[in-house]
Amino acid sequence: MVVAPTLIADRYVQLTPAYTGGPQLRDHGTIPQSRTDTPVEIDQLYQSITQLADALGPNGANSGGALSQLLNTGAANLNGNGTAIGQSIGQLGSAAQTLNGNSNELFATLTSLQSFTSMLKQNNTQVQSATGELATVSGFLAQDRTDLGSALSQLSTALGQVQGFIQSNRAQLQGVVNQLVPITRTMAQQRASLAELLSAAPLAADNLLSAYDPAKGSIDGRADLNELSFPMPFPATGGSQ
Repeated sequence: MVVAPTLIADRYVQLTPAYTGGPQLRDHGTIPQSRTDTPVEIDQLYQSITQLADALGPNGANSGGALSQLLNTGAANLNGNGTAIGQSIGQLGSAAQTLNGNSNELFATLTSLQSFTSMLKQNNTQVQSATGELATVSGFLAQDRTDLGSALSQLSTALGQVQGFIQSNRAQLQGVVNQLVPITRTMAQQRASLAELLSAAPLAADNLLSAYDPAKGSIDGRADLNELSFPMPFPATGGSQ
C-alpha cells in the first residue's frame, strides 16, 4: 500500500499487516496489483468535484433552473419548521426504540398477518364473491339513498314521539301493565286450551258457513232427539214413555 501521511508529504510504501510468520517473499519477487492499494490523488479529488459541479451547473442539470427551483422549494418548506422536524426525528427515534423493545410481539403480529393473507389467498373465490355481493348492496343503497334517508328520518321522528308519549303517560302505562299481569298469567296457564281453541276455531267457522242458508236466512242442521231426552232416551221402535 502506498501511504501519504499528509496532503503535501512524500509517499512511502507500507506493507501490512506486519509479518509474524509464514512464507517469505523471495528475492526479485513481485506483489500482484490486486493486493495493492493507492490513495486518491488530490488532483483526482479536485477533478471529481469539478465534474460534479459542471453536471449540476447551468450547463447541466440546472440548465432549465430545475435544481434552483428544487432548492428554493425545499428551503421554503423547511423555513420555520426546524423545531417540528427535530421533534419528528426524536419521535421516530422513540418509535424505533419501542419497536426494538417489542420485536417479539411485532414478529408475532407479522406472522399472524401472513397467515391471514394466506387464508385469503386460499379462499380467493369466496372473497371475490363476498366482495361482489357487498358491492351490489352498496350500489343498491347508493341508488335508494334518498328513500333510505327519508325512512330513517321518519323513523327518528316516530321514535321521538313514542319516547315523548311514554314519558308523558308513564304512570298510566304502568297501571295498564299491572292490570295485564293477571290476564297474561291466566293465558299462560291455559295455553293448552287456547291452542286447542285456535286449532278447532277455523273448522267450526267453516261448518257454520256451510250450514247457513242465505235464501231462508236460517242455519240448517241435524239433531238426534235421543240426545235431548232426559233422563231416559226415546225407544228405538217409537212410542212414548
